[in-house]
Amino acid sequence: MEKIAWLFNADFEQKLFHGDIKNLQSTKINQEFEYLLHLVDPEKITFSTKNYSKSYRDYIEKISNKPFLTTQSTVRIEPWLGSFHNRDQLLIMQDKVKTLSFLVKNNLTSEKIAFIKSREELEAGYLYKSPTSFSGKGHFLYPRDKNKMVKVLTAGEVLIKERIHSRVCDFSTLVFNNGIIAQYENIIDEKFQYKGSVITNDFKLKYGLQASYKAAIKGFLEYTQDYMGYLSLDSYLYLDNSKVKLFPVCEINARKTMGYIANSLYLNYFSRYKVMKFLIIKNTGFFREKNIEELQAEGLFLLSPVSNTFLSFVLVGETKADIELIEKKFGLSL
Repeated sequence: MEKIAWLFNADFEQKLFHGDIKNLQSTKINQEFEYLLHLVDPEKITFSTKNYSKSYRDYIEKISNKPFLTTQSTVRIEPWLGSFHNRDQLLIMQDKVKTLSFLVKNNLTSEKIAFIKSREELEAGYLYKSPTSFSGKGHFLYPRDKNKMVKVLTAGEVLIKERIHSRVCDFSTLVFNNGIIAQYENIIDEKFQYKGSVITNDFKLKYGLQASYKAAIKGFLEYTQDYMGYLSLDSYLYLDNSKVKLFPVCEINARKTMGYIANSLYLNYFSRYKVMKFLIIKNTGFFREKNIEELQAEGLFLLSPVSNTFLSFVLVGETKADIELIEKKFGLSL
């Protein structure tokens, strides 16, 4: 039987829209979070040219209770976060213009959404998105990001123009083979970049918006019904004249997402707790001298190597208030 190793292809969107999908490489961007592949799928071999210390391997194996299998040999390599089979369908799923056009066409939002083709149409006070952006990258404000926006337009792409909303809650619906398997809250920073997820076993949409959200998701599941595999429908609640409203789907990610990983971590290791928060922060060196076992006794589990550019953690407790106390104690609040 042919040996297979799996690449944590964090460059999925870059490859899909602009790169060579057959050229799978262990680059720095792919290495940064590849240890999560082991924690989610510990039986799989991770393809990586990164060298991990024995102390880190011992540490992560204590969490997974499985050997951390990596290889640098040129075996058969498969992408783990997202496959490139049926690229034409993926290009449709990942295109924000098509997603938002479906939203408007089917009267699933009262928001006015415009598609900008020239720099003369740009104006301050709106959020602009590239159709091929991901994880908050490619979100612009005018005139702050004027040069980047003009570059996108000059390349022949359009920019999506939306109102800037005061967000109350970002959340995702995780789908597999057109069936809903989980919902969870996401943490997004001021630049709209993903920073983590809050996983509970009883996620509920507040403010009486569950029925309208259910109707919208039904429509989107019809839109994505031919897609087989994991995908995430990203949504949010926002304030509009003191009233909470729903933006039912702002984008589709046709791959395993960080939210999928967070949900898998909860199911694999932390489901005995009522609340789990998966969190990503920039590495400031603060945790290099900390005793890992003592952190765990406080409900804080470091997952990443301490030398990484970004650190990832799991925080656990019985309530969200418990999580907030841990964040405050260790300075983890965004």
